[in-house]
Amino acid sequence: WQCWRDAPKHSSHWNVVSSVVYCSCREDMATLAKDTDCCPSVIYGGGVCTVQCPSESDCSSQEAQTCIHTCQKLCHSAVPSPSPDCMASCLGESSCRYFLGCKTPMFTASPFVCDDGLWPEASSGCCIDAGGQHGCPKLCEAQSVWRVDRAQNIPWWTRWNKEPVYQCVCSGCPSSSEDAISRARETLQANIWDNGQVMLVDIARREGLALGPNRRMQELMAERNEAVLLFLAKTNSVSADFGNELSSLNSHYAKLITAAAHFEPDAVEAAIQSPLREWYGEVIGSTLCILFVMAVVACCCIPNRNSITMSPVTAFSA
Repeated sequence: WQCWRDAPKHSSHWNVVSSVVYCSCREDMATLAKDTDCCPSVIYGGGVCTVQCPSESDCSSQEAQTCIHTCQKLCHSAVPSPSPDCMASCLGESSCRYFLGCKTPMFTASPFVCDDGLWPEASSGCCIDAGGQHGCPKLCEAQSVWRVDRAQNIPWWTRWNKEPVYQCVCSGCPSSSEDAISRARETLQANIWDNGQVMLVDIARREGLALGPNRRMQELMAERNEAVLLFLAKTNSVSADFGNELSSLNSHYAKLITAAAHFEPDAVEAAIQSPLREWYGEVIGSTLCILFVMAVVACCCIPNRNSITMSPVTAFSA
C-alpha cells in the first residue's frame, strides 16, 4: 500500500492506473497472488497475475517516454472518467498499455508553484497548507481535488484507508512566486472598485438603508481600497499569511462601514431634504419680511385715534 500511496498519481487517469501496475510489478504482487491462490479472485488478485512488467531499459526508451507523456495529455483528469481517445490510445488494447508498468513523471503535467513558493507534492500533485489541507494554488484558473482510494477499488490494497489518498488537478496556475504576486495584483487592481460597490450595497441592504450607502460609507470604502493597494505594493508572496492579512483588512473596514450606516442619514435622503430645508427657509423668511413691511406701512398710514386734531365741524359735533 505504501508504494501505491507514494507513487505519482497526479494530473491524469494514466497516472492512477500506472501507479497500481508499477507497484504490482515492483512488489512482485503476481508471485504473492499465485502462491496464495488469489489469482482467480477479483478482489484480492485484481488482475495482477497477468500484468506485464517492463524493464528499466524498456521504460527509458523513446517509445515508452512518448507514450507516457502523450497519455498524460490524452487521459487528463480534468474530466471525471477517461475519454474514448484515452481508452483507444492508452488504457485500452494499445501499444502504450505495456508501459503502464513504468513509473510516471514526478512533476505535474502543467508545472506550478504553491502559494507558499514550494512545488506541489509528487504523489498527489497537491499543495498542502499549514492545516494539512490538500488543494491547488488560489490563483489557478481551474482546480479539482479527487480521492482515488475508493471503497470499491481493485485490487484491495488501493481501497479506502485512514489516510486519504488525493489527486489534485490544477491548471492555469502561477509558474513562480513572482508570477503569483503579479496575478494577485492585477486581479485585485482590476476588480477592487466593483468588489467595494457590491460590498457597500450588501451592507446597506442588511442595515436597512433603502436608498443605498451614505457618504461616510463611501469614504470608508475608498480608504479600504487604498489600504488594499498599499498592502499589495508591499507584498512579495501569495502565502497563507497573504490571505489572512487581506481578509483581516477587509473585515476591519466592513465593521467600520457597518457602523457608519447608523451615524449618518441616508445620502440620497439628505440630498433631497437639504434643498427642501433651504427652500422652506427662504419662503418663511420672505413671508416674515413682507408681513413686517405691511405692518410698518399700516402703522404709518392709519392715524391714531388719540392724536386726531379737532376741526370746527368735529368740535361742533362733539
